[in-house]
Amino acid sequence: MQMPVVVGLEPAGNYHRVLAHRLIDAGFTVRLIASMALARTRETLHNRWDKNDPKDAQVILHMLGIGATMVYQDPLAAGISDLQELSKTHEVVSKPRPSSGTDY
Repeated sequence: MQMPVVVGLEPAGNYHRVLAHRLIDAGFTVRLIASMALARTRETLHNRWDKNDPKDAQVILHMLGIGATMVYQDPLAAGISDLQELSKTHEVVSKPRPSSGTDY
């Protein structure tokens, strides 16, 4: 009997979106691991704050095992890609801009 494969991803910019989309197309279950939750769990398990990929992989496996994940919603499949892009654009234009030194 084959067990289903569950893939855990930490969101990294937009890179995880293409990978997650392809994995879902191939029939895998994709779960997201929040970056802050990953950092806090890594700190708790290893009693250190330093980050490295092998350690993060172990922590992601642990978080998958205890169910500390989020369901990945593919923006294209869910029909929310336009809303997501609008939200990201709002974030960029809402950030304070560095002052040029002259105020008018």
